[in-house]
Parts: sequence; C-alpha cells; structure tokens
Amino acid sequence: MHLDLNSRGAVGDGLAADALEVVTGEIRRPFVDLIERLSTGRETDLDWWVTPLASRNTYACPLYLRLCQLVLTRHLMQAGRVTKITTDSPALAGIIAESAVRDVRISVAGGAGRAGLSRRLGVIHRYAGALYHVVCQIFVAGLILPKRMTMPIGPIVLVDTFIYADSFVSGKFRDHHYPGMTDHLDAAERTQVFFVPSYYRIRNYVRFFLGLRGMRDNFLLKEDVLNVSDYLFALGHPFRLRWPKGRIDFLGVDVGALIRETLSESFAGSGAVEGLLRYRFAQRLKDKGISLQRIIEWFENQEIDHGANAGWRTFFPDTPVIGYQGFLASRHYLCVFPTTQEMFLRLIPNRIAVMGQGLVEAVREFCPELAVNTAPSFRFEAVRRERINEPDANWFTILISLPILPEDCRIILELAIQAADHIQKGKLWRFQVKAHPTWGRSALVQMVRKFSTEFEVVEGAFEALLDRSNALITAASSTCAHAIARGVPVAIVGQRNGLVQNPIPVFADTSLWTVCYSGTDLRQTLSRYANTNPSEITHRRNLGEKFRERTFEPVTRESVRHFLGFEDTGSSVSRTPAAS
Repeated sequence: MHLDLNSRGAVGDGLAADALEVVTGEIRRPFVDLIERLSTGRETDLDWWVTPLASRNTYACPLYLRLCQLVLTRHLMQAGRVTKITTDSPALAGIIAESAVRDVRISVAGGAGRAGLSRRLGVIHRYAGALYHVVCQIFVAGLILPKRMTMPIGPIVLVDTFIYADSFVSGKFRDHHYPGMTDHLDAAERTQVFFVPSYYRIRNYVRFFLGLRGMRDNFLLKEDVLNVSDYLFALGHPFRLRWPKGRIDFLGVDVGALIRETLSESFAGSGAVEGLLRYRFAQRLKDKGISLQRIIEWFENQEIDHGANAGWRTFFPDTPVIGYQGFLASRHYLCVFPTTQEMFLRLIPNRIAVMGQGLVEAVREFCPELAVNTAPSFRFEAVRRERINEPDANWFTILISLPILPEDCRIILELAIQAADHIQKGKLWRFQVKAHPTWGRSALVQMVRKFSTEFEVVEGAFEALLDRSNALITAASSTCAHAIARGVPVAIVGQRNGLVQNPIPVFADTSLWTVCYSGTDLRQTLSRYANTNPSEITHRRNLGEKFRERTFEPVTRESVRHFLGFEDTGSSVSRTPAAS
C-alpha cells in the first residue's frame, strides 16, 4: 500500500483511514502531556503561549496530525502493509525512516529543499500579513474617529466577539456570535454592555471602520487605547520566541525535529500578534481606570485567547472572566479542551460556559477541576422554533453547508460532485449550497462554479433552508448539530489523510449522522437517507428533540441576565471623554 500523507493525498485505503481515527484517540492524552512538558520552564513566557503549538490549535499547527501519522505508519509498517510513504514533512520522513522495520520507500513530496523554502516563505508571508493588518487598523481607525470619543467609567460588561465584512447591514450591527442577546436587556442594561471586536478576513478597512464607527452599539476598540510601544511589543514576538532544543521524547521516539519544523510552519501569524495586543489592551484599560463588572470571552483557547485571558486575569484579577463556547467543535480541535496547566497559569477564564448540560463533562477532559456551567445557546435559538417548512415532496433536497476554511470547503465540494455524478438517473435529487457567513456571495459562486454548474447557491435563514432539506452535507461546522436537532440526517465529510472534523457530541444517536471518506461513501449514505419512510422521519425528529434538550439551553431574559451578571446590578454606566 502507498501511504500518502500530503495535505491533498489519501491515507491509503478505508481501513487505514479508520485506523488513523483510532490513533487520534490513543494519543490525545500523550499529546497534551507533551505540550505540558514543552511548556515547563516557560510558565511566564507569553510569547510561547501565543503560538499555535503551545495553544494546541490543530487548525493552525500540524503537530498533532503529524504525530498521529507517525504512530499510524509505525503500526502499518509493523504489520507489513506499507511499501511506500510520501509526506510533505522532511522531519516526519526522517523519523519514519529511522524506525522503519521493513523495506519501505520514503519520499518527501517536492523534495526536502523545496519544503524548507516553503516554510521560510510561509513565515515571511504570515508576518507580512500580520504587519499589514496592524498598520491598516492603526491608521484607518485613527483617521475615522467617532463623533465624540468616549470611554466608559463603569462598571461595564465586556463581550468579546468577532466582526466580519457583513456584520454591518443597513446601519445595524449583525452579531453572528451572540445574536439577539441585547434584545433581552432593558435600556439601562444595554448601556453597560460593550463589545470588544476582533476583525476576521477584513480587506477594505476604510469601508469597515466607517461601518463600525457608525454603529449605535457600544464598541470598545483596542486601537483607541493602545500606544506605539504596545504595537512594537506585539510585532516583536517572532524575534523573542525561544525555540525548543535537543531531543524531545514522544512515546519512545525523538520528535524534536518534527516539533521545531511544525513550529516554524505556524508561528509569527496574526493570532499571536493579536493575542499580545489583547494582553496590552487589558493593561491600558486598567491604566485608564475602567471598571469591569464581567468579561465574556468567545473562548476557543487559541493564541488570541491565551493573550487576552492572561491580560484580564493579570490586570483585573477580581473581575470574573467567563469563557463562552457558543459552538460545537470536533474532538480533534484540542485547544477547546483546557488543561490543568493552563488553569494554574491563569491563561484561561475563571469559568467556562457551554450551551447545554450534555456538553459539561467533555470540556473537563484534561482539567477535571475546571468550573463549567451552561449558558444560552444564542446561535441556535432557532432549533426550538416550530417547524413551518417541509421538504418539497417532488425532490430529495441536499443542503451543503460550507464551513469557514477554504480547504474544508474544497474537500466537501469535491466529494459532493463525485456523489452527484453517480446518482441513479431519473431520481430527482438537487444540491443547494449555503456559505459560512464570512464568505461573500460572489466568492462563493465563483468557488462553487469550479466544481459544478448544477449546484444551486442559496441564501437566507439557515433554519428555513434546513427545514426544506432532506439531508445535510458538511464538516467542521456546528450546523451538524443544528441539523440533528431538527431531525435532518447529516453526512460528515472526512479526510482520509487528516483529522475528521466531526463536531457532533458522542451522545448523539448514530442513526442521525455518518462520516464519509469518498464520493462512493457519500452517495451510499445519501441514498440510505433518501430511502426512508414517514415513520423513520418521525423517529429522527423525536431523536432530534432529545438531542436538542441536552445540547442547547433556551435563550430567555433570565438566562441572558444571569450570563451577563446583571442579577444584583441596577445602575447604568456613566462615561467620560477618552482624552481624560
């Protein structure tokens, strides 16, 4: 068997893909132990903690995947099932060669020299991108000032959120992360809530800041309080970082070269710079005498979160910091599972808030002492609404929900078109494509047209589209759980050579979802979903209701006020000019 471990390759065959999934579970704890050992002696080194490697951000750093591939290849070589291995990692190729027990051909795609050059250019590209965004934010935010710059005295509630190019529609703020939250507050309470935005995929900063500055909602921008030394501090991160040296053991194998290689593939990016800026942002708010009643962090425990939480916990030690996980993520997205080490070092919030009681224990996997409670499931309030739409009986409608990352979108569309090409002629099947909110329509249409002119690009409320669909195709998206809660079965696209990004909790009934590694898998799964009778559809919806109750807390005035810490407060916020 030829084992192709490249980013666009296939791991070999279906059995090997299943074996890789087993390996990911076997090394979860050893991997966390490895990161904790690497971090020993760096407890106060914030430059280390804002790297994707130290954050265990498996989307940004390939170390976890490469270690899984290493363990898998050792298993397969010992079983005599591998004759050739191709990888895009020179370090991984070298480690595999040292442990090869049989005559196996091992090669680096494109050559080791090309891979090394690609890593160096990647560092330059990431740092240049980070520098570009910082410079644009500084100058454009400074040029486009609010009508009257004011700073709150407090006490206020800070809510961390992400802002996208489409977050401002017709002069109104469209919050993708806490939709409808402020609607449950009275006028006095709304004056106490300030959004602290992070900007995602913004290109036209002039138009963006014109929209942001024009909002009536309370926004507290880091650009309004940081100074030049703060930006220089953040941009100096790559030059201060201390690299791991020497032999580093993992399951009896020296993986030091692999760790240094993967660190070089992921550091010096915008996440690290933003994390350090958020640390200094907390310091500057403290310097200005801002009083904080509560801090709500959108918590994925990435690089930016480490920096922000270190700042809040250092400069506002008496203010409760709540890490809100208003999403569902794959178990392979390891950063969302905090560790005991991170808790002791005060790199994470005081408490984590999840969307449902069924999610509480999972987040404690690597930190049993972690304080966890439930909070309103803002983005999923629609799962509790009465169904007003039904699928068109004349069609078997398949909704493709594209996630945030372009590479995941490509893989989903490739498998979908493979499945569509082999659908039995005469069956009235149709595929509709719904984009992640970060995708503009023109970019989406252009991408979809590369794969198929028959796929229909659709817009509108996701729950309405979902209720008119018979099945959902996606990966790495919380829309999987949204679909299950509405009784719509899901086909999750998995990569044979990578981590299966399945965000569905383990307690969800397996009849509601299937992982598909190929176009054939996907076609067979969709055919099975299509060949169901009305009683099976009713059964799925009943299972969905049970899943909903364990996963999604309702959004009420009482639950929102509790989340924001308003139970014992009643005074409104006062403000003072920022220049004071």
